[in-house]
Amino acid sequence: MNKLAGLYRAEGSTTKPLGCTKKSLAVVEKQDGADSSSAATVHANLGLLYQRMQKLKDAEAEEQLAIKIFKAKSGADSIEVAACMRDLAPRFLH
Repeated sequence: MNKLAGLYRAEGSTTKPLGCTKKSLAVVEKQDGADSSSAATVHANLGLLYQRMQKLKDAEAEEQLAIKIFKAKSGADSIEVAACMRDLAPRFLH
């Protein structure tokens, strides 16, 4: 579902990838847990998608959740946390 969402994003759609990404999150949370690294990755992807849709508060909330999970799983200095912080930066430029 996450890869399908990427294809829809490449086509320029926003609604189709949003639905796919949310379905992907539901599957990942059921399989791996809501606090898993894979769930954090999907939250980060949702954050980017919301950012493209100009839903900046939603984008920030998803990225912050991803950061929280990644910090717990990989540590505050992990590459995953750094990537989320980079993705969050444009939020504060508006």
